[in-house]
Amino acid sequence: MAAGQRHQVVTVDAPEVAGSIANETARKACVVLPASYASARARRYPVIYDFPGWGETGGPLPWLLGLLRAEDASGGAGIWASYAADWSPDPSARRGFVWPVDPATGRVRPRVLARWRAHGPQAWLTDPRRAAAIQAAFAGRIYLDAGANDEFSLHETTLAFSRALARAGVTHRFETVPGGHMDRIPALIGPPLRFCLERLAAAR
Repeated sequence: MAAGQRHQVVTVDAPEVAGSIANETARKACVVLPASYASARARRYPVIYDFPGWGETGGPLPWLLGLLRAEDASGGAGIWASYAADWSPDPSARRGFVWPVDPATGRVRPRVLARWRAHGPQAWLTDPRRAAAIQAAFAGRIYLDAGANDEFSLHETTLAFSRALARAGVTHRFETVPGGHMDRIPALIGPPLRFCLERLAAAR
């Protein structure tokens, strides 16, 4: 929850998230402002974006399968329905798309899963021209970390993405941090924040 003078909730219109099922495009985000922001409103400040991760596997993790089953049963819009509508549409299917796994049995549908993987960032890195563009734009500016005991298996998937970046020649930093997904969050913000500040200082 954003609270206090240096925290503001802003609404960002993101038409890209509408997808094929007309998701709400007005999304709220919490902005943490620098201490001098109130007294120097004309000054331009750099921005640090913090993205939480999602995993990519060869099979459905139990918690992911549970979410998918809930969305399938509800019949409404949701994060997985949004992906499926754009990544694996099928006019003959009950909802106009197919899931990458069978919600009832949890069995993977390899052809559908391959269509989903084609939209993931690891697939982008297999295109030499796209990988070169990513390196040119983000070289040394990508920081990844994941808990060694992450309950959502994000350590394995983040490590796999780091290796894909390395194979593509994209300079980045990956850190394995102690604990699970929600452990020691205040203490863990230090390393990525220092990484960002070092890059900002070098760019001045």
